[in-house]
Amino acid sequence: MNEGIRVEVSNPTGLKNSFSVTCEHWGTTLPTSAHGVSSNLHSAVYFDFYFEGLTGGSVTLKITHDSVTPAHKIQHHDTATGKWVDHAESKVEGKTVIAKFNVQQLHKTPIVIGH
Repeated sequence: MNEGIRVEVSNPTGLKNSFSVTCEHWGTTLPTSAHGVSSNLHSAVYFDFYFEGLTGGSVTLKITHDSVTPAHKIQHHDTATGKWVDHAESKVEGKTVIAKFNVQQLHKTPIVIGH
């Protein structure tokens, strides 16, 4: 299986000495932080991301997975509405889904890839 997650941060703000990124890979299991609301995507693969030590900046997530096809997209769970939202700034390159976020959007934020 070919899987991987790459996180690129640009223009970080609020950086003290260092920052950390934690990613939880949930597979096909719905993350608890999604509060029981499933995505409408097929072949869904779920993740949770946590950023500590940054208050702002841009993040590019690159999620590589064997199941990715050109039809794949990425959604994030909007905690304000409780719904899964198609992420507008995303694309697919080969077996990798690429999406750009603001750091503020990725604090204990469930992410899903699927088609």
